[in-house]
Amino acid sequence: MEITKDLIISKLPNRPINANKGTFGSVLIIAGSKNFPGAAILSVLACARVGAGLVSLATSEKVYKVIVPKIPFATFLDFSEIEKNLGKYDCVLIGPGLGGSHESRIMNYGFLTILNQKDKKLVFDADALNALSELDGWYKSLKNNAVMTPHPGEMSRLTGLSIEQIQNSRGDIAKKYSKLWNKTVVLKGAKTVIANPVGEIFVSPFSNPLLAVAGTGDVLSGIIA
Repeated sequence: MEITKDLIISKLPNRPINANKGTFGSVLIIAGSKNFPGAAILSVLACARVGAGLVSLATSEKVYKVIVPKIPFATFLDFSEIEKNLGKYDCVLIGPGLGGSHESRIMNYGFLTILNQKDKKLVFDADALNALSELDGWYKSLKNNAVMTPHPGEMSRLTGLSIEQIQNSRGDIAKKYSKLWNKTVVLKGAKTVIANPVGEIFVSPFSNPLLAVAGTGDVLSGIIA
């Protein structure tokens, strides 16, 4: 099915005039690292801009000191505070700018264990996807309702297929692995493909070279969350 303006409008929730911030849910974003603080900023800004009632960022102290002036409306958690505060949030986004160092991968594994113990709506992006790709059979233990947002390179690492194979059969690949993983897959790129576990496929008819720049994936993940 082709994604159209009318289809998108039909999926958007109502925003009643007497609403408060609690009406529109709360999102926890686990993002940012020394080398990629901007990813956290972009995902938080996008999440708030599309209407989340409350956006919190869990990040390291080094990143916190740099980005607080950029997102004064957000609340903040240290990584060590995530588990005890997880119950406050409706959705968790993990991955933008967390980095790919050995230390970051170990930290990602810890987050995935915590998140899998809670009945949360999850969005996995960027380095969280890369962490999953190193865990054999991750989808068998990750039971949560989740959206995966890989670009072709990340999809290649998750599936073991080449980027060329993925690009030559984007719809079929997204559909196959959405069903196998029991997760919604958003295969990014020109004419983005969205596949869900029941076999539905939605294709964006749009391609825009202006989106071919670092940071657009962080914005998208924030919007989805």
